Amino acid sequence: MKPHLQFSARALLSLAVLSGSSVAQSAPGLLGLWLSQDGRDVTEILPCGTTLCGRLVQAQGLRPDDRDTRNPNPTLRSAPLCNQVYMGGFKRESDARWVSGWVYDSRDGGSYTNVSLESKGELLELTVRVGFIRHTERMTRLDPAKVTRCGTADNPVRPLGL
Repeated sequence: MKPHLQFSARALLSLAVLSGSSVAQSAPGLLGLWLSQDGRDVTEILPCGTTLCGRLVQAQGLRPDDRDTRNPNPTLRSAPLCNQVYMGGFKRESDARWVSGWVYDSRDGGSYTNVSLESKGELLELTVRVGFIRHTERMTRLDPAKVTRCGTADNPVRPLGL
């Protein structure tokens, strides 16, 4: 893994997104829309069953026909990146900290485990640990009214081949 690893909010990994009221009640500080540290991507953190996950909802330069061409699983390379889950499995450690998650990076097709999310007010820290190396990305909370999501009428995702 590169020491300068940056996580892209462009990702794909299929996961059923279920609403879990107990998860939502125990994670209010983490739920919502977050702008990546580099200002290019917007991630929505939401309940997925009894865990938390994150999906891409906006990205600078994301086109409706962009696909996850670097995914190591050939059957997933043709699915759109927009609205796809790229992090998940986070389990509650405290109200502000969720651990034992994973992140998928569509830039290189790599997956990383031992990932944590920690809410610090209007900041969200996503931290990956690989051996002695630790990388933390700091995301900033966004007002949902100011985000045009990909896959909406204003920013649609077209089916393959159109």
